[in-house]
Amino acid sequence: MATYTDSVVSQIEINIFKELLISNPQFALKIINILNEDTALIYGRFFCLTMKQSHSRVADILFCLAKRVYKSSEFNLAISRNDLADLTSLASESVIRILKDFKDEGLIAQEGKKFRILNFEKL
Repeated sequence: MATYTDSVVSQIEINIFKELLISNPQFALKIINILNEDTALIYGRFFCLTMKQSHSRVADILFCLAKRVYKSSEFNLAISRNDLADLTSLASESVIRILKDFKDEGLIAQEGKKFRILNFEKL
């Protein structure tokens, strides 16, 4: 398993978790809401991968990274270009070419792993 950023994971025994769900309705509601949000994100990613063209796929993942993962228009991408290609179901050469296109169009600024989204609307 891998993460986009350094992360800390805490594990809880499944029976304790089940007891919390049964005994604490507010906790159960929060878990259900988290699962619903995650499901909506997964469906959105699936839609992106199956229905959008290559430029839109790369734009979508950059938008997702900026808004949801890094919560900033400027971020250091902790994953490789190959990982980015995997996330978009494209060849790494295609992703590199599309990133260059975005840079030439003034949509992003990029130096090495440092990205800055310059125009969210057009992206």
